[in-house]
Parts: sequence; structure tokens; C-alpha cells
Amino acid sequence: MPAGAAHPAPAHPRGPSGLNRMGRLCHVPFPPHTRPMRRMAHILIIEDEPDLLHTWAYYLEQGGHRVTAVMDGATANNMARDVNPDLIILDLHLVHNQENEPVRGMDILRELRAVSNVPVLIVTGNFTDQLDRVLGFRLGADDYLIKGNFGVQELIARVEYQLAKHSANRRDAEPQAAKHDHSVLAAGNLKLDRDRQIVTRGNRQIDLS
Repeated sequence: MPAGAAHPAPAHPRGPSGLNRMGRLCHVPFPPHTRPMRRMAHILIIEDEPDLLHTWAYYLEQGGHRVTAVMDGATANNMARDVNPDLIILDLHLVHNQENEPVRGMDILRELRAVSNVPVLIVTGNFTDQLDRVLGFRLGADDYLIKGNFGVQELIARVEYQLAKHSANRRDAEPQAAKHDHSVLAAGNLKLDRDRQIVTRGNRQIDLS
């Protein structure tokens, strides 16, 4: 399936608990009145289990987001640079790349954090050691989920929370100089700083007293 293409609705056995009998996600659609209505974000999923990847992609798209899906860990960082996603869902335990060589999600996360601060939600297996999750946080992961222990609505909620948090952090991190410029009026080499109540001509301050 081409990257970014719409994903067909998954068809798996359902169970009332939110997990199917294989311990995978139960595919329960959002009722129309509870479906999230937020701005569309571009989400990159790096996951080598096709069923999980297509399931997550389908429900994120149903929630109004654009999804790019990657199964090959070796190309994950290149894809992250190419598509510039708003959030990444990363399986820490990718099994192999296209050359059948082992791939570590930790290595992908480490390389990604060297060039980007995009929110990353890591996904671990049922029997993953707690130290893996601790290391993931130390490498810059923003949140984590354990396979078999979460449902679709929790995935959506965590994604939406990280998107909102990252958006708020970016607004708070706007350069103070840029904010300050709005309070400065200029005419030629004469400048009036309304916040500081200072007038300058060139590099010299004019005494207003």
C-alpha cells in the first residue's frame, strides 16, 4: 500500500473488553457523537506488524488525521525527514529491516532526537523490561503504550494529548525578541519602544524628561 494511502477498515474478531482474543486491539468504531473533531495532523507510524499498523492507521484516519505507515525500520528516519510528521508512533522492537537484519527502535529514536523534537509515542511488547521504557524516556520519548494493554480510544486520546501539548509548547517558546518587535514603532532611524518607554535615534537614546 503506498505511503499515506487510505487504509481499509480492518476485519478482526471483536470482544467486549476492547481487546480481541489474540490480545490485539479490538476494532470498535467511534460513535458519531464521540468522534474526535480536531485539526488534521500528519502522523508517521513505524511498526512491522501489518495488522497493528493498518488498524492504528485506519482509526487515526477516521479521527481526521493523515497517516504515513512504515514497516521498514531502516528507512524510518529518512521518512521522518521527508514527510515532516506532527507525531510519530514507534515500535521499540522492530524485528527486521528489508535486508532481514535486526533493527532497534531505540536506535531510531536516538537518531531522530538528534535532529527533531517531534512528539514520539513508543510502543512496547507485553513482556518488555521496564528498563526499555525508562531508556526510551531518557532518549526523548514523550509517552508509551504496551501492546495488548490498550484500546483504540486510548491510542487516539494519547495522540491527541501529545499533539495539543506540543502545539502549546511551541507557542510558549516563541522568541521573546519577535514578541518585543510588535511594541516598537520605527520611522527612519527613529524608534519608539512603547513597552520600555524609550526613544532612540540610531544607537543613541533620546532624553524625554
